[in-house]
Amino acid sequence: MNRFITISGIALLLPLASCAARDIEPTIIGDTLEFTLRDFDGNEVRHTDVRFKGKVVLVDIWGTWCPPCRDAVPNLVDMQEKYSDAGPVIVGVAFEDSEDPEERRERVMKFVDEYRVNYLMLDGTQAGSVSEAFPTLQGFRGFPTMIVVGRDGKVAHANTVFPRENKRIRKEVEKALGLREE
Repeated sequence: MNRFITISGIALLLPLASCAARDIEPTIIGDTLEFTLRDFDGNEVRHTDVRFKGKVVLVDIWGTWCPPCRDAVPNLVDMQEKYSDAGPVIVGVAFEDSEDPEERRERVMKFVDEYRVNYLMLDGTQAGSVSEAFPTLQGFRGFPTMIVVGRDGKVAHANTVFPRENKRIRKEVEKALGLREE
């Protein structure tokens, strides 16, 4: 009986282990991550915004309710500080579970203050869904998803990030900045 329970337990855990070990890479239609969203002050921000031109951009699709998303934020804050002279632009796009824009703003700004977030934060929820916010993004599978856009405006890397992959995202940003060999 104990042998059956042990074998059954292992059989149940194997799919979970293989899922967590697998890369989950969404795809981009064309090579540009398109979006038109608003920051939490109501200002429109587009992927063609002048502050992104010629810069490496890291887009983090996340939510305050998501533990892996929360775990990734200190790494993003550190990258923004460490590489500020090299010019990466980090953009957090928050998807919250509230229809009320003021409640979303309050929740996200509280998080921004608590975690000392030092990068641009946009309201993804107002777009309705991830696919509506990012019409060229296909195969979105979960939060957080991070997308690295090169200086040429083309997507260089896209991945749904598990906490153990924070180093990989950092390497992709360093590669896009020209700080690391391929």
